[in-house]
Amino acid sequence: MTGGDSVAGAVYALPMKRGRFWILIIVLVGSFVSIATMQRFYHSKFGTAFGRVVDAADGSGIEGAQIELYAEFERGGDGGDVMKLPLKVETGEDGAFRFKSTVGGEFRLAVVHPLYAGFSKEAVKIESSAENNLGVVELSRR
Repeated sequence: MTGGDSVAGAVYALPMKRGRFWILIIVLVGSFVSIATMQRFYHSKFGTAFGRVVDAADGSGIEGAQIELYAEFERGGDGGDVMKLPLKVETGEDGAFRFKSTVGGEFRLAVVHPLYAGFSKEAVKIESSAENNLGVVELSRR
């Protein structure tokens, strides 16, 4: 090899390294854009649902009540399998509850606690990408 060949090789390799650098930059930028798009999709499809469970006699919050949202979704279009989707949370000290990620649709709301009579409500509507206030549920002691 002559001295000129090695210089030409070094000059030729320099643009290739820059090209790889720009490809890496494009891939990284594309990844961040994809993550941002996924987050926007997630937040546009899911909402939250919240409320409070109280004692009917004195209005105090009931801790430890089990809150369940049930929905039925049909998979595969007409004649497909039916999938039942229960979402479950428990009330805190003040009787408050929150479902952090819910899809929109109609649900059945059920509340149970060992010391109180149960509660159930059909056709509870939840909107996607919204804060859905399910209100106050009053339970009576058994």
